[in-house]
Amino acid sequence: GNFTKGQTNATYTVTVTNTATSTGPTSGKVTVTDTIPTGLTLVSMAGTGWVCTANACNRSDSLATGRSYPIITVTVDVAANAPSQVTNTVTASGGKSAPASASNPTTIN
Repeated sequence: GNFTKGQTNATYTVTVTNTATSTGPTSGKVTVTDTIPTGLTLVSMAGTGWVCTANACNRSDSLATGRSYPIITVTVDVAANAPSQVTNTVTASGGKSAPASASNPTTIN
């Protein structure tokens, strides 16, 4: 979605899904790291069952193939002088799978 310059408590949602049919369920710690773009300030990251500190959340429970963990909500404040376009990038790693990243271009009005 779009954000507005000076907006507080704008949110992104992050969903981690196990689509790796060749590896089966996840095993071990899964970490999600959000690289907050310039012009945005992280307020919080939180999600049911996730342990979040700063811009990273982790959990160690197994995730079956084709299933998703509960969403992580990333809350940010938008600077008054933020650029008109930013890209938020999230990386999931661990869990016996190769790291995976997703990017979300965001327009700031």
